Amino acid sequence: MYAMTLARERRLIWLLALVQFTLIMDFMVMMPLGPQIMGAFQIPPSKFAAAVSAYSWCSGLSALLAATYIDRFDRRKLLLAAYLLFALSNVLCACATSYPLLLASRAFAGVTGGVLGASVMAIVADVVPVARRGAATGIIMTGFSMAAIAGVPAGVLLGRTSIGPRRFGCSRRSRSRLRSPPRASCPRSPRTGPRAHRRSRKRFPRSSLF
Repeated sequence: MYAMTLARERRLIWLLALVQFTLIMDFMVMMPLGPQIMGAFQIPPSKFAAAVSAYSWCSGLSALLAATYIDRFDRRKLLLAAYLLFALSNVLCACATSYPLLLASRAFAGVTGGVLGASVMAIVADVVPVARRGAATGIIMTGFSMAAIAGVPAGVLLGRTSIGPRRFGCSRRSRSRLRSPPRASCPRSPRTGPRAHRRSRKRFPRSSLF
């Protein structure tokens, strides 16, 4: 167990609560964006539900598997590496141009989120003494509750503003541009045929022929 002052311990607990808040917020904010995502990728509701549930399934499985190797690494380094990969997965989700890429990025976010959740609880068990461990766990779980409350309204607000539809609309327009070849601007060819030949014939006055 690490020896820390009380003030530093409280700062660490609130930092871990913020990490827990972002993990659940990432899951909750996805659900209200269903109309924008289904319209951008032209997918049915079943595929959108698969993209949402991929985060939960991968998060649960990765947290279960993290129990086999989490004690082999340093807590802080593992937390920083997992959070960096978690941020990268969200960037990939925002830049997804197809449904398979969106599904893969959500699954990758769930894998990293499960490792983060296990790391947070492991740090609490290592740093906080037994007498204050219950209060520390309660503060961290407050981040879970606050994200569950604020996640859906934040997703609705994001969907109503120009950020959400424009993001997926741009990806849809970029896919349509990639599918359709650009039209080259060619100059118009002169008309051919007997009518054009008649028009191009010079007309001389009759007086000049005699």
